[in-house]
Amino acid sequence: MARFGPETLEQLRRTLPDDDGTSPSSDYRLAAVLVPLFVREDSVHVVLTKRTDNVRTHQGQVSFPGGAWEPGDRSLRETALREAHEEVGLRQSDIEILGVLDDTPTAVSGFIVRPFVSAIPHPYEFVHDAAEVAGMLAPRLDIFADVSRRREMIRERDGIRYPIYYYDVDDEMVWGATARMLVALTDHLLRGGPA
Repeated sequence: MARFGPETLEQLRRTLPDDDGTSPSSDYRLAAVLVPLFVREDSVHVVLTKRTDNVRTHQGQVSFPGGAWEPGDRSLRETALREAHEEVGLRQSDIEILGVLDDTPTAVSGFIVRPFVSAIPHPYEFVHDAAEVAGMLAPRLDIFADVSRRREMIRERDGIRYPIYYYDVDDEMVWGATARMLVALTDHLLRGGPA
């Protein structure tokens, strides 16, 4: 199994593309998430939230801190940073954006999401918004590179077939767009950079 240690963050700094500041042209609604990574005991961990049942979309699901673009946001990067602060108390000054992954659509809720991969300090005093976040997880990133832990199903929507990935992490199901982003990130690392 792949092990992602402290050197992983440097690899991401070198190989992930920077955000170009543009918004995707799409009929989908715009959103952005932060993919917070930190090093603990020589392993890279990823911060995930469990959404409450009070939020408008994706109730009860495991996701990254993030949400919909709002008119006051000057960019999707600003959306990701604002949402991460609102949801889990991450201060912008404590976040280093390492780069972006490809924009990811959510078929059911109609968003196109830009994932901003970032490094954050550890330990960190998260303060989550109880109205939006029911809890937090911080699994090792290498879990998502382990194909023996990954379940996959093929779905078809509007004549297009696409994979849906599922992971059981600490008795929580990580799936959908969040799992696709994690697969994209770990695949990027295993390839050594861009395809």
